[in-house]
Amino acid sequence: MSEKLSDDKCNVTKLFGELWRESLKQRIIESTKDQQDKEKIAEIIKREIDDFLRTFPFRDRFNLQPDAKDNAKAVAARNCGNDLFTPLIGEYLESLQHYNESIAYSEPGSEARALAYGNRSAVCLKFGLYEECLENIRLARASKYPVRLAYKLKKREQHVKRCIDKDAGVFPDRVKHTPGKYRPRDSGHPALKLSYEAHANIPHLAKCVELRQNKEFGRHLVTTQNLKAGDVFLIEKPYANLLCDTERYKRCAFCQNEDRFTLIPCEGCTVTMYCSEECRDKAHKQYHRYECGVLRDCWRIVGLFVKGMVGLRTVATAFASFEQDLEGWNDHLNTLNETNVNAFTMDWNNATVRD
Repeated sequence: MSEKLSDDKCNVTKLFGELWRESLKQRIIESTKDQQDKEKIAEIIKREIDDFLRTFPFRDRFNLQPDAKDNAKAVAARNCGNDLFTPLIGEYLESLQHYNESIAYSEPGSEARALAYGNRSAVCLKFGLYEECLENIRLARASKYPVRLAYKLKKREQHVKRCIDKDAGVFPDRVKHTPGKYRPRDSGHPALKLSYEAHANIPHLAKCVELRQNKEFGRHLVTTQNLKAGDVFLIEKPYANLLCDTERYKRCAFCQNEDRFTLIPCEGCTVTMYCSEECRDKAHKQYHRYECGVLRDCWRIVGLFVKGMVGLRTVATAFASFEQDLEGWNDHLNTLNETNVNAFTMDWNNATVRD
């Protein structure tokens, strides 16, 4: 795993604890000491906190900086990978982590990125991952791999193709590599399937599950069929999900599949990598365009409050679903009658993220 991004010196939870003890607590006590009305006390507390936070130097205290590509850091990460790749050490998976970090930090079309892709192809060859090796060679060339070293890629490519042809003679059903047509490997885990017939309008929920309401339990779910241990009656994708920061150079930040040998970077930040351009584009459209520049800093200051990161992703997803229309979003929330809304009244076959 990669190192955690959190910095204890900038832990937002600890900081606000200190601010409360050192500044806010006494300030609020003084402002509310003659007040008895609970609602007015709440208003005073909110006003005092808002006034304090409005003038607090967050950027300086947290050392907030935009996350930007940095070829110097990319070169340093690649050199760390090279040190681990030597036959004497042979820590190939560890070197791979550093090559991925180098790719994430490198500028598009830079020699730093091209060399990192080239080095990653060598790791793939060590593990006998021929398709992945050729894909990295393609990516290296697309990133303007230096002419002075082009012979290395050519030699490696020829060797891999000979290995593929040799294997094809033994395993005739093996699919040969088609340049530019690489697809990430399957996760290896079979997809979940419902154990029973699905609802007509809720394809991810078994038909035997019904919504009931009474005085004893309020609104609740029941099943009209005896379920057995291991039965699957609900398969629902989360509204928002988040890849742990320690997995950032190992898994796709969108679908979260482990595909460390062929990850490609976000072109705006140094934190997220993806298994394909399709996942990268979906992430950008659905939420990442709003969090891209601040994601590294948010991970750095969040400490143990990971729910705060999930909250950021949830807000970004909702904001994107309304196409940056804050008034429309506000109107939607204000006119929403929660007593008439439930999962069973929606047509999930045609539902959108906004729904």
